[in-house]
Amino acid sequence: KKPAIFANFIEGGAHAKNNLAIQEYLVVARTKNSIQDTIQKLITLYRKLHTQIEKDHGLRKLPIGDEGGIDEQFKNNFEPIQILDKLIHSEGLQGEFGIGLDAAANHFGKGREYALEEKKLTNKELLRTYKTYKEKTDLLYSIEDPFGEKDMEGFKEIQAECKNLLIIGDDLTTTDHEAIEKAVKEKLITGVIIKPNQIGTVTETCKALQVAKKNNLKTIISHRAGET
Repeated sequence: KKPAIFANFIEGGAHAKNNLAIQEYLVVARTKNSIQDTIQKLITLYRKLHTQIEKDHGLRKLPIGDEGGIDEQFKNNFEPIQILDKLIHSEGLQGEFGIGLDAAANHFGKGREYALEEKKLTNKELLRTYKTYKEKTDLLYSIEDPFGEKDMEGFKEIQAECKNLLIIGDDLTTTDHEAIEKAVKEKLITGVIIKPNQIGTVTETCKALQVAKKNNLKTIISHRAGET
């Protein structure tokens, strides 16, 4: 089975200096032919996105975030999704490419309250926001850390109500096999981020992977912040 690639196209949150609360807007590429072919399509799409935003925003050069994504101001947190949706459809790649979000909600939430676009939202209102995003694009495939790591209620509700979305744990699970087991038991996630230096040793990383695979979670092998 060929792996999918999660490619960071637009950045916000802690990884950028712009007005976006959501930390990463990713293009999720399923490999049809070869990995090389998929990477080439991603590079072409990334360059087209740069050209388009430079033109639309009247810029000669776009600012880049910590991990290679565009770090520019946008109207709101949904606009980057709209732009990626339109670009993927215009290139005829909707059969291969989807959109993933890393909300990293720890950065804009406290307890069960979240600050998004100068509004205070409860976790139920934030869930409604995500559902609205999904209704507006057929390409939204995944959301990573949609709620803060202590907001179990938020994770439970989005998992129960958004069966067609991959709900991914990162801050929630930290490549820790016990945390992953707990998240599965409580029905919080359907996917998990794996970072070897997040847990500390190769042995623990392998244990985290084994637990994830035993529980049929999608595993996303990830870089750490600051890397491309």
